[in-house]
Amino acid sequence: MIQKHQLDFEKKEILEKQLKEILTKLKQIFHTTFYGYYTIYVYQDHVYGTILKIHREDLDDFDYFRDEIELCLQIEKSSKILYQIEDPMMIYKGWHRKTKLYYYQQKFYLEIVKIMNQQELGKFLEFVIPVFQNTKEIITCGRELKGW
Repeated sequence: MIQKHQLDFEKKEILEKQLKEILTKLKQIFHTTFYGYYTIYVYQDHVYGTILKIHREDLDDFDYFRDEIELCLQIEKSSKILYQIEDPMMIYKGWHRKTKLYYYQQKFYLEIVKIMNQQELGKFLEFVIPVFQNTKEIITCGRELKGW
């Protein structure tokens, strides 16, 4: 069973070691094959928490090392996680004062600007899809819709 330890996002070397240990344990528990070179993108948001996006690189060199795992970490600590929504009118009116609404490339995105409690956030997540890549572009180039 995987033990619950805090991941250390301040020290890249320690985090890399912790993530390798997690992948090794997952390999043992689920009898899967984790080996090769992985790029792990780390997105941190003060409201949502942390998202890890793991991408396995297709490198021929690692076919020879079936039991080795190499990681490249890309940590983005100041990213904002936005929430894509199909129809902003579907959400509870009380959340309007806790969010900003953006329109970018024919899609709607919400940014949480006031803290939601755990229960509110859980209900909110039923209506949205978290977006964590290119969010700076959405905020800067998108159109903020005020008074919605």
